Amino acid sequence: MPFNLFKFYVFIFLIFYRIYSFNHRNLSTHRFCSNLYQFLRQNQRNLHSIRGTQSYLPPEQRIQKWLQNKWELTSKNFGFQEYSMPVLTHTSLFLDINTPKDNEHYKELYSFKDRKGRNLSLRGDITPQFMNMLTSYYSNKRVPSHNILKWYTIADCWRYERPGLGRRRNHLQWNADIVGISDIQVEVELISMLIHFLKSVGLSHEDVVISLNHRNVIPGILTLLGFSNYSSDWFYQFSKTLDKYKKIPKEEFNKLLIELKFTPEQCSGLEEILETSRTLEEIQRIFNPEDIQELKQLVHLLTEKGYSNWINIDLTIVRGNDYYTGLVFECFDRNRKLSRSIAGGGRYDNYFNHCDPRLKYSAGFAMGNIAILDLLKHKGVNINSEEPVDVVVFTPNYTRNNCEQKVETDTDQTLPCSKSQRMCLYNLMDLLRTNDISVYQYYKTSRLMKALKFADNSMAKFVVMPLLHNGNEVIVLRDMNTGEQDFFNPSDDKLGAKIVEKLRNQNI
Repeated sequence: MPFNLFKFYVFIFLIFYRIYSFNHRNLSTHRFCSNLYQFLRQNQRNLHSIRGTQSYLPPEQRIQKWLQNKWELTSKNFGFQEYSMPVLTHTSLFLDINTPKDNEHYKELYSFKDRKGRNLSLRGDITPQFMNMLTSYYSNKRVPSHNILKWYTIADCWRYERPGLGRRRNHLQWNADIVGISDIQVEVELISMLIHFLKSVGLSHEDVVISLNHRNVIPGILTLLGFSNYSSDWFYQFSKTLDKYKKIPKEEFNKLLIELKFTPEQCSGLEEILETSRTLEEIQRIFNPEDIQELKQLVHLLTEKGYSNWINIDLTIVRGNDYYTGLVFECFDRNRKLSRSIAGGGRYDNYFNHCDPRLKYSAGFAMGNIAILDLLKHKGVNINSEEPVDVVVFTPNYTRNNCEQKVETDTDQTLPCSKSQRMCLYNLMDLLRTNDISVYQYYKTSRLMKALKFADNSMAKFVVMPLLHNGNEVIVLRDMNTGEQDFFNPSDDKLGAKIVEKLRNQNI
């Protein structure tokens, strides 16, 4: 029996025996089983990655890198400039007044004390750390260039949440923020930037939708339902409940409303408002014009840019973080096969109650790597993440006791790889890499056919190898697509330049 299968049976036995011994008050046996169980669990953990974290083999990592390159290209195309921050920060940073202790993001922090007793956390959200960085720069008069208004980063985030579809305990996140500008064109550009990215990865308005709302609409909903006097804590809880409208069953949603002292009539009234307020015309009939003025402007401006098919109005969009103050938006799979949002953002003015206009106004959005890649996989979008090697250079397996190694061909004929050929190949590899041509040096075997098979599997465009041709030592450049071969004298001083020119003519 395999050892892992044996351990599985031991685990099952210990779990049931722990329950049996506890129910029969055999506490010493129960304690022994618990200790043994924990010991095996601890050793089992050491053999595997932490649950919910991300590890990628090269083919998967190429897809991750493809996504990151798309993020970077989109950011640069819109004039954003990159910054970076450490993943480790002070826990107090997340105890700002805009992030109370009962906030789910605070509860999900990975927090601990270091050797000096300081409370530290792994970053769970980029925005608080980003705004704190800017505040530190301004307070210490290390002011960045006034031209830097648009910022972006691609950073690791950690949250202790239940892993599932579109959700991990650590993820890579793309954040784009515009700081210091109050104009609504900020939100227009951010959403335009998001749409540009979605198009670049092969998605259309038939695949995704960007839902818009404004935080001022929430008090308007409560007024329509007859609520006038309520505390900030109650309003906070209602906002959290409203955010779950499309994420949980109707019965469970209504139960949460009743806990907030909603009557059955008010529950029905809320549902009617949410279901009949999906266009500008509909919300204009029931809401105060001042509450929806910015939302109306945003819809008009995005429509002028030709994005009307990409957007809709959804009054349940409130964003999970409490620091948002105005327009908010989230991007979803239009068919809702993936319930979690793909991206989201909005305006978060006065984050640290600054009167300095350079920090008073701010808006941005974020996107994680998990949900977007799950969506692309679900939609069947072809991700061309292959990175074929330009050239495989075959330097036959070198034995320490003999520098003259034979090359075995498919006819079992042995051919020498001389010292001059080997030195020529070494110099050639340096030259190719200097010219930004990717080179894979293959020396696992002395068999020529295995080297050619490896080059074919690696999607290499060319192979360079030592051979004997008509009794003369030569260096061969083989085109893997056509099979065409060119022969070069290893003593030719211009051999490297000739091969580079040949490769350049093939657009390498």
